Amino acid sequence: MKKTENGKNDTHFNIEYSFGIQNIFHHLSFQLTTGRSIYSMKGINYQHHVSKMYATVSLNGYWKTWSVFANIDIAPQYSIWGTSLYSGTKYNYMGVKYNLKNWNFGLRLDNPLTRRGFIQCIENISSVAPSRTEYYISDMANMVELSVQYRLQFGKEYKKTNRTLKNRNFDAGVNNEY
Repeated sequence: MKKTENGKNDTHFNIEYSFGIQNIFHHLSFQLTTGRSIYSMKGINYQHHVSKMYATVSLNGYWKTWSVFANIDIAPQYSIWGTSLYSGTKYNYMGVKYNLKNWNFGLRLDNPLTRRGFIQCIENISSVAPSRTEYYISDMANMVELSVQYRLQFGKEYKKTNRTLKNRNFDAGVNNEY
């Protein structure tokens, strides 16, 4: 529950559809998430109804020890506070990973093919002082990330078949009540 200054109520109705297919030709996965958010804002001197669409596409490909992935925000989801609509961050990435036993090597491109990089918008839909502000973090445009990871084989993997919810009734010689 929230109430802004001079506001009576804010309501948000959201409908979302997620469609995905896994193991296409035994090497591809696809997911589309789309929806519509409907906002109603009511205050002492204002009343607004706003409807915004959002959509995200995710693609994954895998072949033996290689995997390729991409996430594309087509339209960001919005949130509301009073008469201000805040867009979610528009953040796209794609990359490739190679697994070799306990080693993982990766290359990832963040916000490829854009000069603006990280994008977020704020719209004030007040009838008195409407405005729109856009924030760009260009340092996060066309960024390349290289990663090398090694998986250590100890800890939680040990006797994991004997574990129960919250590790109760499992004698490990260590106090697990933390």
